[in-house]
Amino acid sequence: MIHAQLDEHLICTGCSNLKQIESHPLLVYLPDGWNEDLLWRKWDGQWSVEKYAPPEPVPGPDLPAEITQLKATQADILLAMVMNDLM
Repeated sequence: MIHAQLDEHLICTGCSNLKQIESHPLLVYLPDGWNEDLLWRKWDGQWSVEKYAPPEPVPGPDLPAEITQLKATQADILLAMVMNDLM
C-alpha cells in the first residue's frame, strides 16, 4: 500500500510501500499508487497546486582554490617564522 510521507509542515517528501493502509497524520494513502508530481506539494485534505521545494543548497568552496589559499597562508606563516627566528 503506497503512502505519501509528509513532513511537519504537511509537505510530501517521498513515499512508502507499507503492508497495509496506515492511519497516521504524516502519511497519506495513495490508492492509485505513487505519482512523482505529488513531491513537494502540501496536503490539507487535498493536494496543493503549488509546490514547496526546499531551497537549493549553497555550494561549498572550490576545493582546488581552497588548497591554493591554504598553501599560500602556510607559506606566509613559515616565512614569518623564519624572519623572526622561530625555526
